[in-house]
Amino acid sequence: MIKMILACNAGMSTSILKFRLMNEFKRHGYQVLLAAVPISELDDYIADAHIILLAPQVRFFEKDLKKSISLPIYVIDIADYGRMDATKIFSEIKEYLSKI
Repeated sequence: MIKMILACNAGMSTSILKFRLMNEFKRHGYQVLLAAVPISELDDYIADAHIILLAPQVRFFEKDLKKSISLPIYVIDIADYGRMDATKIFSEIKEYLSKI
């Protein structure tokens, strides 16, 4: 099972994207556990995660996160996030998933 964190500013806007991403992963045969959390709670979830997805509004955390953790980090494109385009986001992170 792949464990992912979807982090945003307050954890609210990601609930729709989380639902759509879960459906997309299931459609492609992946078993995933996806936690949508505010960036302020990231430390509470990071121990078991395989990958972190950052919403565009918190993309500025990427540099500091890369210094402190060794997990893959994918920053979601602002247009894909705005459209809640789970299909596009899934296709973008497939290469990360192949390394897990």
